[in-house]
Formats: sequence, structure tokens, C-alpha cells
Amino acid sequence: MPTIKDIAKEAGVSHGTVSNVLNKTGKVSAEKIKLVEAAARRLGYKSNTQARQLRGGSSKTICLILPNIQLQCYVDLYDQIQRIFSGAGYEVALFTTGRIPSSEKEIWDKAYARRPDAIICSTCLETIPDLDTVDFPIILTDYNQPIHHPFVSCASFDFVKAAQEIAAFVKQKNYRNIALFSTSGKSASKTIFSNTLSGLLGDCAQLTPFSSDDKLMFHKSFEIVSSVPQYDLVITFHAEQAECIHQAAACTKEDALPDIITIASYKTIPDNRFLSYELNYKYMGTHIAEKLLENLQAKARQSLHFDLKNEGFRYLFPDLKKAAGDSSLNILTLESPAANALKMLLPDFERRTGIRTVLTILAFDELYDTISTMGSSGYYDLIRSDVAWLSHLAEKTYLPLEQAPLDLPKLLSGLIRETGDSFTSADGTLYTLPFDPSIQMLFYRSDLFEDAMVKRQYYELHKEELPIPKTFAQYNKVAAFFTRSINPASPTEYGTTLAFGAAGVAACDFLPRLLAAGDSVFNSEGILALNTPALSQAMENYIETYRYTDGSVNKWWKQSVENFSRGRTAMTITFSNHASYLINSKHSNVVDRLGFDMIPGGKPLLGGGVIGISKASRKKEAACEFLKWVYSDEISNILTILGGTSANRSSYTNVEITSLFPWLKKARDSFLCGSRRAESRRYPLFNEKTFENILGSAVRSSVTGMMSVGDALEYGQRIAEEMFVPKPE
Repeated sequence: MPTIKDIAKEAGVSHGTVSNVLNKTGKVSAEKIKLVEAAARRLGYKSNTQARQLRGGSSKTICLILPNIQLQCYVDLYDQIQRIFSGAGYEVALFTTGRIPSSEKEIWDKAYARRPDAIICSTCLETIPDLDTVDFPIILTDYNQPIHHPFVSCASFDFVKAAQEIAAFVKQKNYRNIALFSTSGKSASKTIFSNTLSGLLGDCAQLTPFSSDDKLMFHKSFEIVSSVPQYDLVITFHAEQAECIHQAAACTKEDALPDIITIASYKTIPDNRFLSYELNYKYMGTHIAEKLLENLQAKARQSLHFDLKNEGFRYLFPDLKKAAGDSSLNILTLESPAANALKMLLPDFERRTGIRTVLTILAFDELYDTISTMGSSGYYDLIRSDVAWLSHLAEKTYLPLEQAPLDLPKLLSGLIRETGDSFTSADGTLYTLPFDPSIQMLFYRSDLFEDAMVKRQYYELHKEELPIPKTFAQYNKVAAFFTRSINPASPTEYGTTLAFGAAGVAACDFLPRLLAAGDSVFNSEGILALNTPALSQAMENYIETYRYTDGSVNKWWKQSVENFSRGRTAMTITFSNHASYLINSKHSNVVDRLGFDMIPGGKPLLGGGVIGISKASRKKEAACEFLKWVYSDEISNILTILGGTSANRSSYTNVEITSLFPWLKKARDSFLCGSRRAESRRYPLFNEKTFENILGSAVRSSVTGMMSVGDALEYGQRIAEEMFVPKPE
């Protein structure tokens, strides 16, 4: 292995320069970084990360001991622990025991020998070996026995509650002959669950226990389903056991298959062949990793507390009512990812309620025209409109939700509060609910902003560190750096994208620049004022941004995102509900290279839609059933997974969703800073769409050079004065 001395000689630089480059520390010129990296490659140098970490006093290793990684619960646990710790620069060393005590004891010896920063274990042992020598964190999963040790913590779901809720369901359904299929070997959680369930069922049902090694669960499944008399219910400890029971029964039974209840790791869309009692092992892995990492980074040495709740039975929808007789709903919505996802899920709503649903999907302008001209027609029962139109359309379009036969407080309690009243109320009356809320965000190529060579080039050019832009002046400066026609060394052709091909889109793309300066489109008397120095300055900033794009006008946000996803651009600003396109590797070249942040200036526009019950609908009860269904945790999460967005709180905490769309947490915070509906006491029922079209036309005229900035804003002012007549004071 070549040494630092060898690389320094090969590159013709000092030992310190080589050390700084290899350790990514210090300020080294871009030219010397290239020399050192090229020399290291020629000599076959490979960084010994573990040795470097040990010199720093930490192995940066987490040992994870699991029974296996065939069962989904352990896969989910491992995936989240690996994701979080590897992202923090740790190695996760995985060991599997096969639930064999002698093997696990040997593994503990190997784990101790690695001098890890922590050990996480799902144990089959009654006592953990050599705890008297431990001075680092150990976390035992699904271990319910008390351990009095300052460095040992337990993270477990509530298996007593699981037994109680499954027993209640068994009694409700009147099952009599039940098989309980568990894993072999000792397990504190298995013992607690089995004993509690048996005690609760008592004489109500006959409970027969079965167990097997994980490798032999299929063989044991045939024994269970072939038993005489036949079991009317099989309860399993893992979804894989339930799968084996189902397959064995399908092979051997000509008559009805036994019902199956399984304890299963949480899935957004569970297997519908059996009833799952869910425990969220993805959340367990995330929760353990985040708290443990915080503990390690703070160099704290104490046991940890983990708050883990059972997901339990889902998809039962106890509040939904079955329609009496023939029933149908007509829903009007915008063409969007959320509408496409909803279309796929509507058969589930019909199956659960008996209510047939007709979904009418229209383009943006056509949707607005349809809502504006429908009058007292009762054809549409539920209407999804844009958040920007609510002030103008709410009163004449929607039934106040307080008048609907709906448990409104219960429904609202499940939604995030950060969206505020902008998505629900007009003039103090609650008319709608946020359907697919979104917020403008900054997305950027994280691989470029973290690249040592790129960062050094920026420093040499500007004598400052490469920032994630916090202002629009900074944004333009960084965009210029990443535009090859201005900076020939740029790794990308262009710095950013814009969307101004349609007037309304252009206004939204532009307005955050004005709002970031603390200015408004209304003057101090509440009168619309477009021909102001503040708007002129913001327009000049926007025109400068245009110079760092490929010149595409992009009529809609999706087109702007598509341009960024090709990898030719360093940054883009778009609404968060269009960002799902960026993680689809079929279309995107920026998968796994995506960073995100609050929009520069910190004044994003709100976007997306709201949904409410039509004022003229004659099917208000059925409409309320739809709202209860679509705002349930189960359906909201699926809508989000399929590319829509949701205001449901669970969609922002669901580990599967936040891993897929990591910007959602930042989007939730950004809602607090967002605005959209321009309101002034001088303009009751202000028509935001008309205003945005006027402003957007001025933006387009300025950017394309059809008019000077002053002329475009002056012309926009004249049109605004014709369209909007202020109310006298």
C-alpha cells in the first residue's frame, strides 16, 4: 500500500497537502487536489478508514446482531439503522445468529473484539454475556426483561397490548379453534405475547401452540393446515409464516381456507390475504439509530428511552358507513399526480362503502372556468380547486364544513397544522380541506455542492465558501458559477431553471423575490401597485436568473423539474408536489444526488389544491364518507407513496414515505413561512388568478425582451386598474 510520502513524491507536493486532500480538510487549491487524486489513483492508494478512525479514538462501528435477515421485520430494522449510520460515517457490522444460543454467544465475543461504539441486538439469550465489562451503549430490541445496567437500553413494542387487541378481535369474530404459530427458541416478547393471549382467551377458544425454525416454517405450515379438526384461525408471529400457511392451505384444502392473523412489520399497503397486526420496525430502526447517534455525537454515556407504539390493526375503517341502496358521487379535480393516484384507489372506496365514484379530471384553466361558471348546478358533489382561488370562489362554490354531517374536529386533528388557514378558510369561514398541499422549495445537486474540487474552485473565484443559497442575490451568484458559458470549469451546463411559459406560472416563479425583500403588490393604502421600484428590482433579479438557464420557458412546473432531472443543471426551484419526479430513476439522472432546502429569501408561495363539498350537492352524506376515507392514515399514505401529497400528519412521519421523499419534513417546516392569497381590505373577494395572470404577463414580457421592465410593469398597472376597482375607505 503506498504511503502519504509516496503520493507526495508522485504528485510533487508536500506531505501536508496530501494529508489535507485525502482527509478532505484544509484549503488546498483545485490544481493540487487534481494532482494528489491522480497520483493516488496511479499508485493504487485506498483509504484505510478504520485505522484513521481508531487513531481518532473511535472505531466508528455499530455492531448489529439479528436472528436473520430473511424476515421482513429484521430487514426493515437493518435498512434504517444502516441508512442513518452510514450517512453519518459509521460502518454497520451485521451478524446473524439463526436463533441459536451458542452461535449468539460466539458473536457477542466477536462484536466485543471489534471495539464498537455500540451494539444493537435482537437476542435469543436469557442473559447477555460479559456485561460487567461494558462501557458503551447496548440496545436490546423486543426485550422486555428488566436489565439494571447504566449502558443497556431496551427498545420493544407492547406485546401485552398486541395480545389484548388480537384477543378482543378473536372474541368479536367468535373463533373457537385456533393455532398459534411462533418461532422456535426463547424470546421474551414471544413468551409475554403467548401467555397473555392464552390467559385472555381462557375457555372462549382452544389455543394450540406450534413453533419451528425459520428455515422449516413451510414444513410446519403443512402440519398445521392438515390438523383434524381444522383450525378456523391461525395466528402467526411473522408475515412469512402467514404466507407459508396460506400457500400450504391452498395446496391441501378444497374447501374454505382458515383465516389468518399475523404480527407483521408495518407496510403502507399490507398483504390483503391475511389480517395484519402491525409493528413498525422501520420506525424502530430509525428511532434507535437517531437517538443513539445523538448520544454518540454528544459523547453521552447513559441508557436511552425509546417510545414505540403498536400500529395494530389498520384498514378496518370502523367509521365508514355502507350506503343503503344505489349511491354515487361526482368529483371534479385538477390533472395532477394526486388525481392519478386517487383514480387508482377509488375502487377501494366503492368496495368499502358501496358508493360509485365518477372522477372528472381537467387541466388548470379548464378547471377554473368550470368551477367559475357552474352556478347552482348540483352535478359535482366534491370539488378540488387551487388554493389561490379560495378567496374568490369559496363562498359561491362550497358548503361551509360546519354544516356538513361530519365529525370535523376528529378529521382536522389528523392533519398537520403548519398549512394554517390558507387551505381551509375564506373570510373566517371553513369551507375546504387541504387536498394536495405543496410549497416552493430549493432543490440542488448535493454531489456538486459537497465536491471538494467544486468547492475549492468556488473559493478561488469568490474568496468565500460555496453556500446553499439563502438569498436570491446569492442564488444568482451560485447559478452563474454553475453556468459553463460564464465559468468554463463548471461541471454543469446551466445554473438553474425557470418556469414562465404561462402567465400564472411566471407570476408564482417571480413573486418570492419580491416577498423576500419584505415588499408587497399593495401599497400602504391597500391599493394594487405594480409599477414600483421594489417590483422593478425584483424583476431585474429574475431576468438575471434567466441568463443562467438553457432558455427554456417551461409552461408548467413539471417541465422545469424535468430539465433539472437530466443532470445538466445545478439547482431548481419548484413546488414540492412535483419533486417526486426527481427520484424516479427511469427519468432522472439526479437520483441519490438530491439536496433540498428552504427557498432563498424564506418567503415561498403555497401551492396545490383544496377540496370541499359543493354547495349545490344533494349527496352530502356520501361526500362526507369520501372525506373520512381519503383523509384516513391508510389512504393518505398510499396517495403520497403513489406521487401525490397529503396534509395527513402520518404522511410526514411515516418512515417509508420520508425515506422515499426526504424533503417532506423540510416542506412541512416551510409551510409556516408560506403565503399565496394576496389580500387587501380594499378588494373583497380578490381574484388571485386574474391578478397572477396580469403580473405573469409583465414578467414574461420583461424576460423575453418584448418590453422593458418599466414598460411591462406600467402596462400591467393599467390592466390591473381596469380589472380591480378598490373599495372606498
